[in-house]
Amino acid sequence: MSTDIKHTQEAISHILNFIKKEPSFASTAIKYKVDLSKTLTLSQSVYANTCTLGSDLSSLFTTWDQLTADKTDDEAEVLIKILLVEIDNSEEELEKLKIVSTSLNEAVNSAESALENVASNIQNQITAEKKQMENLQIDIKNTANEINKINKELSGSSGFLEGFLTGISAGIYSGLRDKLSQAKSLRNTYANQYAQIQRTFSQTQYDEKTISQIDFELQLVSDLYSSVVSLENTLQALSVLAKSTEHDGSRIYRTENGKVAAFYRERFNKDMTQLLEWKNVFPV
Repeated sequence: MSTDIKHTQEAISHILNFIKKEPSFASTAIKYKVDLSKTLTLSQSVYANTCTLGSDLSSLFTTWDQLTADKTDDEAEVLIKILLVEIDNSEEELEKLKIVSTSLNEAVNSAESALENVASNIQNQITAEKKQMENLQIDIKNTANEINKINKELSGSSGFLEGFLTGISAGIYSGLRDKLSQAKSLRNTYANQYAQIQRTFSQTQYDEKTISQIDFELQLVSDLYSSVVSLENTLQALSVLAKSTEHDGSRIYRTENGKVAAFYRERFNKDMTQLLEWKNVFPV
């Protein structure tokens, strides 16, 4: 299997995978104002073109298989005319595939540029959210220390009982209780803020992973155009040969009845052998 054939098969597979996966990417892409709709539409068009090309090539191969040495000269002449049409159809569909593949590459480049900016912004957001969580952890720890300090003042050797015995006023005790209540409320506020930012941080990390996956998938779907060059060259060579040979069978028919099919098989054998390497490469 040639490198071009392998790359073409892989590219078609990647395009189909992107079509299937795009719905799972869409919400994240829209959230960051990256429009994948054009890329999806073009991917669907490219895949449809590969299916049509696959069908055209399949018909061409079937006609070639029918052009056997036991065919009468009239049958061979009919088959070669059909073959010419099928070669033209395959060339035409390949040209359409190249055009829409070019448009797909352009859409991918545009989307990747937008994704690059999004990825940078998300990274900055992750850095900021990490810093917020670190600061809140410090605030929560400091508030917890303050609560412990107040609790010690309200109990034990420095607590209310000893304070009362040494003449501490009820007003001071009440003030400590107020401070404790405020500290606990502040600790709860910090804890709630931390939990909220933690949830946001988890979503941002998920978004970062999804954006990275979208970018990866887009890079894969832009590989088809260059890989079909050798197929184009083979079809062009076969087309030129077929058109220049189209009427040679008739001359043979007039001089050597029963030799037309063998003549065409021998004349097209080299180019058709190369073309047959692409059999079953495209979906049908």
